[in-house]
Amino acid sequence: MMDARQELRRMGIPEAVIATATERGKPLAEVEKRSSQLPDGMNKTEARYAAELDWLKRENKVVNWWFASVKFRLAKRTWYTPDFLVLLAGGVFRFVEIKGFLRDDAAVKFKLAREKYPWAEWVMLRRSKSGWERVNV
Repeated sequence: MMDARQELRRMGIPEAVIATATERGKPLAEVEKRSSQLPDGMNKTEARYAAELDWLKRENKVVNWWFASVKFRLAKRTWYTPDFLVLLAGGVFRFVEIKGFLRDDAAVKFKLAREKYPWAEWVMLRRSKSGWERVNV
């Protein structure tokens, strides 16, 4: 078994983020998991972003965040679930979609949700070598 710290290092999470990261209230040093298991059904890119949200939470820039917790009805039999709901320190809700690559249907659903529910910020991100970059859709 690989401990969570080693897994995050393998995924490229910065040491500063790993040093303060927790999972379900326990320091990552105490949490062990198999490399194929990720929290709450996340893929590796989403888990990397979740670790950064945990760090932002400790820095008081994020109040809280939730993974795949909101489902939007876009049309009859058409639903969209953003990857993350983030409550920012300023009281603003932000929906974040994490993409490794972008398919046309995902872009259409994201745009439609952003237009239909404008009361929140909508951000689509892609992992790059320098961090996270916004995807313009």
